[in-house]
Amino acid sequence: MQRDTRTLELLGPLIAQNQALIAEINMEPVSYRASAAYYPHGDRLLVFDEDRYLSLLGTAQTAQLEGFLATTYGYPPTRLDDAEKGRLLRAAGRGDQWDNHVRIRDMIPMLEATPNIPQEYLNAQREELSRREEEWNASVFAGHQQATPGIARACRERQGYVRRFDPVRMAAEHATLVDEKLRGGQMSDGKEVSVDVTILDDFLIPDGLTQPEIDRMRSEVSRRCGLLGLAEMRLIRDIKVCEYSFAYTRTSASPTVTRDKAGNAEMPVRLRLFDRVQVGDAARHPVLCLLQSNEGFYLRLDEAAVLDWLATNGIPTTAALANVRLGGRLIEEFAAMDSDPSLRFSRFLDEYRREHAIPRLAYPYIYTLLHTMAHHLIGVSASMSGLDLGSFGEHIFVPDLAFLVYRRGMTMDLGNLSSMWRDRGDPLYGNEVLDRMVNPISLRCGSESVCNHRGGACPDCILIPESACITRNELLSRSTLIGRGAPRWDAAGPSLTGYYEIAARHANARAAEHTAAGST
Repeated sequence: MQRDTRTLELLGPLIAQNQALIAEINMEPVSYRASAAYYPHGDRLLVFDEDRYLSLLGTAQTAQLEGFLATTYGYPPTRLDDAEKGRLLRAAGRGDQWDNHVRIRDMIPMLEATPNIPQEYLNAQREELSRREEEWNASVFAGHQQATPGIARACRERQGYVRRFDPVRMAAEHATLVDEKLRGGQMSDGKEVSVDVTILDDFLIPDGLTQPEIDRMRSEVSRRCGLLGLAEMRLIRDIKVCEYSFAYTRTSASPTVTRDKAGNAEMPVRLRLFDRVQVGDAARHPVLCLLQSNEGFYLRLDEAAVLDWLATNGIPTTAALANVRLGGRLIEEFAAMDSDPSLRFSRFLDEYRREHAIPRLAYPYIYTLLHTMAHHLIGVSASMSGLDLGSFGEHIFVPDLAFLVYRRGMTMDLGNLSSMWRDRGDPLYGNEVLDRMVNPISLRCGSESVCNHRGGACPDCILIPESACITRNELLSRSTLIGRGAPRWDAAGPSLTGYYEIAARHANARAAEHTAAGST
């Protein structure tokens, strides 16, 4: 052990005041020649052209942010009186619709008292009034919803959340992604910005197939998406990502490391900023940025299957009103978890490194499910595309049950993922990427028993290089997909039922209903 000079200067005077310990100053020197380990510290951002939703994340936009979340996740609208409804509709240039609506509404009681008025006519008028109200709630009145205390709390306190784990930011980024990429139209070369893999376009269909073969291939892709519990899967051709780093460590990616030679004590890991460079008259530490545009896959899970999976495994969800989507409840749960030091999502997820310490809660389990499936797709894609595991990146949108897996790198994008998808398409099984993911063999591990004991995640199965993973390989477990165990932090104990089993059950039920309807 050696005492780090800089740390001694900072903490040494505090030792006499019992505000610092000698152990905080002791360091284990590591020669640059002794290890090739290098842990860059930084983050990554999705880059968008518009900030319609992201601008709501400013501290001055809290009320609008609450309204956006309430609208997005189906919270019931605030009870607006007629005067307020009329004002909002006239401001939107739809005053004539409101006047006509009021006339019909006031006329119905008189028509009900008139003999010989057909009941069908009255029902049609009531349905028209209801239809208009629903349409206005989803458009003109949107943003005037009543935010629940949990949503309001998340919006007020989110400045203290770790950026990459902030579910409110995830919701805003996902809404922007949907507008710009998923519904983004065409690129300059005529290709669609994103393509549904169950539909495809001319650039993603293998050569030499007849129309019946193409139809069969699409049908098989759709069937396998159902078996994986996917509500949507799209190839996106233009995902812009900014990756930046500001410092590095040599011995561990986390702030502390345990060494046997120190008596199993935790030792601090020194974070070193990059050396100063001269900028004008001052020397400053640089932040290194890489802006890249590459292909990727967007996947969104089926909410009904996720809710069934949670219920099957005894994972409770926050109580909510009817029609409120799961995403809103997850944001509320995250806000409650953040106030508990043993449950919160800290920068390095130290809370989730402890064994059998976390109760079964929906948010960490859904994060682990999405994160594990993202790594599963990365592993399958790496084996088929010619890219290595470190050539992929990921981004997770917990409230919307979705994630991105994309190629990361500054070399020219040669269409690795789109060409992989095209080359692996076949009418017999749809696409080999999905067929491999559906096959349980793809999630077998060479260290099966040891891996299961550690929670179902190791370098033999779903771990990827830490510099590529958004959580440095935390919150991962094959058990969320295929069962046979539970994450190491799970305190409940019983083995999980895998999400793929629940998804297959839902897919088979839909197929049976479709067959029955066809027979009828």
